Amino acid sequence: IRLNYQQNLRDDCKNFSLVAFGELAVEPVARLIKHPDNRVRSAAVLTLNRILEASPHFTNNMPLIDIIRDVLMQASTDEYPFVRIRAIDGLVQLKDPEAIDLIEQMAQNDPYRAEYRPGMPYLVREAAMDALRSLGAR
Repeated sequence: IRLNYQQNLRDDCKNFSLVAFGELAVEPVARLIKHPDNRVRSAAVLTLNRILEASPHFTNNMPLIDIIRDVLMQASTDEYPFVRIRAIDGLVQLKDPEAIDLIEQMAQNDPYRAEYRPGMPYLVREAAMDALRSLGAR
Protein backbone atom coordinates (compact mmCIF):
# COMPACT_ATOMS: atom_id res chain seq x y z
CA ILE A 1 0.00 0.00 0.00
CA ARG A 2 2.82 2.39 0.84
CA LEU A 3 4.37 2.02 -2.62
CA ASN A 4 1.03 2.75 -4.29
CA TYR A 5 0.57 5.82 -2.08
CA GLN A 6 4.07 7.07 -2.89
CA GLN A 7 3.58 6.43 -6.62
CA ASN A 8 0.20 8.23 -6.56
CA LEU A 9 1.76 11.15 -4.71
CA ARG A 10 4.55 11.40 -7.31
CA ASP A 11 2.00 11.18 -10.13
CA ASP A 12 -0.12 13.92 -8.54
CA CYS A 13 2.94 16.17 -8.19
CA LYS A 14 3.82 15.65 -11.85
CA ASN A 15 0.23 16.34 -12.84
CA PHE A 16 0.05 19.57 -10.84
CA SER A 17 3.39 20.68 -12.27
CA LEU A 18 2.00 20.33 -15.77
CA VAL A 19 -1.16 22.19 -14.76
CA ALA A 20 1.00 25.10 -13.59
CA PHE A 21 2.21 25.49 -17.19
CA GLY A 22 -1.42 26.09 -18.19
CA GLU A 23 -1.85 26.85 -21.87
CA LEU A 24 1.73 25.84 -22.68
CA ALA A 25 1.03 22.28 -21.51
CA VAL A 26 -2.12 21.70 -23.58
CA GLU A 27 -0.62 20.57 -26.88
CA PRO A 28 2.10 18.26 -25.47
CA VAL A 29 -0.37 16.70 -23.02
CA ALA A 30 -3.02 16.35 -25.73
CA ARG A 31 -0.63 14.23 -27.81
CA LEU A 32 -0.53 11.67 -25.01
CA ILE A 33 -4.11 10.58 -25.77
CA LYS A 34 -2.58 8.27 -28.40
CA HIS A 35 -0.22 6.60 -25.92
CA PRO A 36 -0.59 2.80 -25.71
CA ASP A 37 -0.68 2.78 -21.88
CA ASN A 38 -4.15 3.53 -20.49
CA ARG A 39 -2.61 5.05 -17.35
CA VAL A 40 -0.83 7.66 -19.48
CA ARG A 41 -4.02 8.43 -21.42
CA SER A 42 -5.96 8.71 -18.16
CA ALA A 43 -3.34 11.04 -16.66
CA ALA A 44 -3.38 13.18 -19.82
CA VAL A 45 -7.15 13.61 -19.63
CA LEU A 46 -6.94 14.38 -15.91
CA THR A 47 -4.26 17.00 -16.58
CA LEU A 48 -6.37 18.69 -19.27
CA ASN A 49 -9.36 18.67 -16.91
CA ARG A 50 -7.30 20.33 -14.20
CA ILE A 51 -5.98 22.91 -16.64
CA LEU A 52 -9.59 23.79 -17.48
CA GLU A 53 -10.44 24.04 -13.77
CA ALA A 54 -7.41 26.17 -12.93
CA SER A 55 -7.73 28.60 -15.82
CA PRO A 56 -11.14 30.30 -16.03
CA HIS A 57 -9.74 32.92 -18.44
CA PHE A 58 -8.66 30.06 -20.66
CA THR A 59 -12.12 29.78 -22.22
CA ASN A 60 -11.27 32.81 -24.39
CA ASN A 61 -8.57 30.84 -26.21
CA MET A 62 -10.77 28.90 -28.67
CA PRO A 63 -7.97 27.10 -30.54
CA LEU A 64 -6.76 25.51 -27.29
CA ILE A 65 -10.31 24.82 -26.11
CA ASP A 66 -10.88 23.05 -29.43
CA ILE A 67 -7.79 20.89 -28.83
CA ILE A 68 -9.03 19.98 -25.36
CA ARG A 69 -12.56 19.29 -26.66
CA ASP A 70 -11.17 17.02 -29.41
CA VAL A 71 -9.04 15.09 -26.91
CA LEU A 72 -11.95 14.69 -24.50
CA MET A 73 -14.25 13.53 -27.31
CA GLN A 74 -11.63 11.00 -28.37
CA ALA A 75 -11.13 9.90 -24.75
CA SER A 76 -14.88 9.37 -24.38
CA THR A 77 -14.55 6.36 -26.70
CA ASP A 78 -11.35 4.98 -25.18
CA GLU A 79 -11.29 1.23 -24.63
CA TYR A 80 -10.42 1.76 -20.96
CA PRO A 81 -13.48 2.80 -18.89
CA PHE A 82 -11.61 5.02 -16.45
CA VAL A 83 -10.28 7.14 -19.32
CA ARG A 84 -13.91 7.57 -20.42
CA ILE A 85 -14.94 8.57 -16.89
CA ARG A 86 -12.20 11.21 -16.81
CA ALA A 87 -13.34 12.43 -20.21
CA ILE A 88 -16.83 12.99 -18.78
CA ASP A 89 -15.33 15.14 -16.02
CA GLY A 90 -13.75 17.40 -18.63
CA LEU A 91 -16.64 17.43 -21.08
CA VAL A 92 -19.02 18.63 -18.38
CA GLN A 93 -16.73 21.59 -17.72
CA LEU A 94 -17.02 22.70 -21.34
CA LYS A 95 -20.82 23.02 -21.10
CA ASP A 96 -20.85 22.62 -24.86
CA PRO A 97 -24.09 21.30 -26.46
CA GLU A 98 -22.17 18.65 -28.43
CA ALA A 99 -20.36 17.54 -25.27
CA ILE A 100 -23.63 17.35 -23.34
CA ASP A 101 -25.16 15.23 -26.11
CA LEU A 102 -22.18 12.90 -25.91
CA ILE A 103 -22.49 12.63 -22.13
CA GLU A 104 -26.19 11.79 -22.55
CA GLN A 105 -25.27 9.01 -24.99
CA MET A 106 -22.69 7.66 -22.55
CA ALA A 107 -25.28 7.70 -19.75
CA GLN A 108 -27.53 5.47 -21.82
CA ASN A 109 -25.20 3.28 -23.85
CA ASP A 110 -21.75 2.83 -22.35
CA PRO A 111 -21.07 -0.91 -22.39
CA TYR A 112 -18.67 -1.23 -19.44
CA ARG A 113 -20.02 -3.44 -16.67
CA ALA A 114 -18.03 -3.83 -13.43
CA GLU A 115 -18.86 -7.34 -12.25
CA TYR A 116 -17.44 -6.54 -8.81
CA ARG A 117 -20.19 -3.97 -8.16
CA PRO A 118 -23.52 -5.79 -8.00
CA GLY A 119 -26.44 -3.40 -7.99
CA MET A 120 -24.54 -0.50 -9.59
CA PRO A 121 -22.14 -2.03 -12.12
CA TYR A 122 -22.23 0.62 -14.85
CA LEU A 123 -19.51 2.98 -13.67
CA VAL A 124 -19.26 5.08 -16.82
CA ARG A 125 -23.03 5.41 -17.14
CA GLU A 126 -23.23 6.46 -13.48
CA ALA A 127 -20.48 9.07 -13.96
CA ALA A 128 -22.31 10.43 -17.01
CA MET A 129 -25.63 10.63 -15.13
CA ASP A 130 -23.91 12.44 -12.25
CA ALA A 131 -22.39 14.90 -14.71
CA LEU A 132 -25.76 15.56 -16.30
CA ARG A 133 -27.34 16.11 -12.88
CA SER A 134 -24.59 18.61 -12.04
CA LEU A 135 -25.56 20.55 -15.17
CA GLY A 136 -29.27 20.26 -14.45
CA ALA A 137 -29.67 18.57 -17.86
CA ARG A 138 -31.43 15.53 -16.40
